[in-house]
Amino acid sequence: MAENMTPLIEGKTKVLYPIAGRDGFAHVTSKDDITAGDGKKHDKIEGKGALSNQTTCNVFLLLKACGIPVAFEERAGPTTFVAPLCTMLPYEVVVRRAAYGSHLKRNPHLTKGHVFPHLLVEFYLKTSEEVAGTHEQEGLRASLR
Repeated sequence: MAENMTPLIEGKTKVLYPIAGRDGFAHVTSKDDITAGDGKKHDKIEGKGALSNQTTCNVFLLLKACGIPVAFEERAGPTTFVAPLCTMLPYEVVVRRAAYGSHLKRNPHLTKGHVFPHLLVEFYLKTSEEVAGTHEQEGLRASLR
């Protein structure tokens, strides 16, 4: 695949590669890397890239089926999908089953590992690459039931 080409850009968990003969599109490859604490903690989990890619492709296919525009064309392999080159919206979505990390800093009344009765979904504006970009003010939250 494109892994022998020079990346267009590389983040903590994904790499974008150009696609020969397909201007305006890129291979988005998920890595086995996992990070926490705004990148301060880093590890690799074998097979994580494939699981992330499968999840991402499934979510994009669902959104597409609902008529929502997405930057996704097709799955290209176990860890890769094809996407049009575009400007990324600076949002981060965090889904939590339990209280850890930055959530505890913002909610010191909770104990580490506190299990939420429903999935907690938080939305953040990425404001800086230095600090993995979560806006430190209270994010928009929703509880999935």
